[in-house]
Amino acid sequence: MLASVVWILLFCSVNEKETEGLTIQSETSKELITNEKTLEKGVYKIVIKYHTDLDVADVVNIISTNTPEVIQSNTTFLYQGLNEFSYYFWVDRKCDDVQVKITKADGSQLVVNQVAVCKTKLGTARTLIWVWVVLVLGGFVLLVNQPMLRKGFELRKKVAVSVILIAIALVSSIPMFKEGILTGVDVGFHLLRIEGVKDALTIGQFPVRIQPNWLQGHGYANGLFYSDLFLIVPAIFRLCGYTVTESYKIYQFLINLMTSFIACYSFSKMTKSKGEKAADCGVALLATLLYSTAIYRIIYLYSVEGVGQYTSLAFYPLVAAGIWNILKGEEKGYISLALGFSGLIQSHVLSVLLALIFSVLFALVFIKEVVTGKRYVEISKSIALCAGLNLWIILPAIIVSKTMELQVLEGAATQNRIQTWGMGIGQLFTVLPEADKIGSLPRDMGTGDEIHYTIGLGFSIVLIAGILLIGMALWNKRVEGFTRKMGVSLLVLTALSMYMSTYYFPWDGIAEKVSMLSSLIATIQYPVRLQSITILLLSCIFIWEYNVLNSMFKGKVAQIAKVLLCVTTVLGAGITSGYYIYSVTAQMGHIYIKDEKCMGNGIIINGEYLPLGTDISRLRYNSFSYNGDEIEISSTRHDMGKVTVNVAETWKDTKVEVPLLYYPGYVAKATDLSGHSQKLSLTKGENNVVQIKVPQGFRGNIGLWYEEPILWRVTEVISIVVLGWLIYANKRKNHLRNPKM
Repeated sequence: MLASVVWILLFCSVNEKETEGLTIQSETSKELITNEKTLEKGVYKIVIKYHTDLDVADVVNIISTNTPEVIQSNTTFLYQGLNEFSYYFWVDRKCDDVQVKITKADGSQLVVNQVAVCKTKLGTARTLIWVWVVLVLGGFVLLVNQPMLRKGFELRKKVAVSVILIAIALVSSIPMFKEGILTGVDVGFHLLRIEGVKDALTIGQFPVRIQPNWLQGHGYANGLFYSDLFLIVPAIFRLCGYTVTESYKIYQFLINLMTSFIACYSFSKMTKSKGEKAADCGVALLATLLYSTAIYRIIYLYSVEGVGQYTSLAFYPLVAAGIWNILKGEEKGYISLALGFSGLIQSHVLSVLLALIFSVLFALVFIKEVVTGKRYVEISKSIALCAGLNLWIILPAIIVSKTMELQVLEGAATQNRIQTWGMGIGQLFTVLPEADKIGSLPRDMGTGDEIHYTIGLGFSIVLIAGILLIGMALWNKRVEGFTRKMGVSLLVLTALSMYMSTYYFPWDGIAEKVSMLSSLIATIQYPVRLQSITILLLSCIFIWEYNVLNSMFKGKVAQIAKVLLCVTTVLGAGITSGYYIYSVTAQMGHIYIKDEKCMGNGIIINGEYLPLGTDISRLRYNSFSYNGDEIEISSTRHDMGKVTVNVAETWKDTKVEVPLLYYPGYVAKATDLSGHSQKLSLTKGENNVVQIKVPQGFRGNIGLWYEEPILWRVTEVISIVVLGWLIYANKRKNHLRNPKM
């Protein structure tokens, strides 16, 4: 109830106050400067009404001569197709000389009609969102730990473990304490994804399928294939008055936190006591430290800024725990597997492919247990549960892929030959990798300027110890057959994943000889992505090593061996990961982005989800197109994916092209002067924009907006029902097991 009240207060607080106009104090051929304005601390919105004949050329700055440090605002461009432009800026404390400076480009015919500033209530929202977060998290903790409130020791243990996991998250978050956002190669694309989610939520689009403001208002359907579910979190912080940089850093830390907790839970399920004993809980925490600070993960967090990749890494351990528990016949293994794959589907589709390949390999290795032990029943339940939870994203993606020609489906946005992008063997074992390098380079360019996606010294020790212990386990009768088989399987698949990440693996040869695998291989793009599997398997090997030492040795020998394993591994990880984290913090540059308008809206990297053949250089704001001899249009309006066309007269059946890319879901409704309404047909126009068919004799208004097909809404309901059933069934099972609690 308290959370609901805060939400109501929150959304009431985001309304803007009255706009105050500014006057142009000085104007030259190169710049315009407004009069000085006194502003109190808060979040403000600047509104500019103008006309310009150049696109992305004239620039706007919010300045203060006496105290420039109190103004948080980026240089922002003006667009030719817009007559009104607005964005937010932040004032840290009272400032008496705030001015707006507009610099004209060479040859620009810029005319500024109005400059205005309004104070918003987003400053209040910035506080209220944290009140809401604390209430929700507090309620969640109480709900999860309700039975433990009567058991002081257990509660203290959980608190201690939670504190350690938060500390691990903080260690992997050290580069975040550097000012601004580190300049990873993919950061612009993912920041625009967050802004796209924010924009879509403001117009009531949920779930987010099409981000409306990308590509100069034409929209980009990233959400149809690449789920933006987790990006709702930073989008909410953006809606509540936080800057782009602040919102993104909050998201990064929350992902680090989630990774620590999920990894610890998953790895503890692989220990003999399921983490109940202090020693097993401790080894699960050490495995979590190894996994959370793995170089591959840190690289994607800060050097590449691959949001989808590092988000998906939070769920890999859950997949491993599900497979482990299913193979051992443990209860609820299918739930962990389903939730793990669901997390991958909702964060990074390519990770689903990689995890699926190695899951199938595990099933084949343990085919005897799968068949005779009826593990296939649990696997089937996991597949059904995962399909139900993710039907809302899977089915629309399948439908669109069958009905549209997209670049990603035609291979226009992928590497046709990926082998040359693989690593050298030496790069796998670099002890002190440098951060200020390029993500991946072709082999003919060498490896000197390339990031080394090394497993590091810590995991190298795990690998060496695994080879030795598996060799000993094969001859030690104390080690049970299943444990030996699991160790050998983990080691072999680890070696395979490492081999597949190098340029020695014959990716190109496979693609040439097996044509049906060519497109599948091309979607991987970079073999180094197999390192996500490597660090997961090495973390599992670490757990296996600890377990098998208890079987191989007894007494002090076992204790010394376990301590030696843990200490050397953690020290090794500390050397490699610590050095790379230092290198990231000391060597990499940073950017500080306040409002997204300074970034532009065209960073789509390879444009995988563009309709095939789209020329994005021709896309402009408000670029309506029609035949003036067939239709007379009195006015048009385009605002966040919603288009309005006022038709004065139509002499023939004609077509009007509007500034929206043609994706399924758009609806056009025409209302004539008598109030009669009808739906109009939509087709694909030139350069893949939406084209409206307007009948002869029509006079009135045409509205066009995005509306999900009913079938898609049905899939969303099904997924919600499946989620509700899962929560209810799990809660009921726990109650039956512990009725007194």
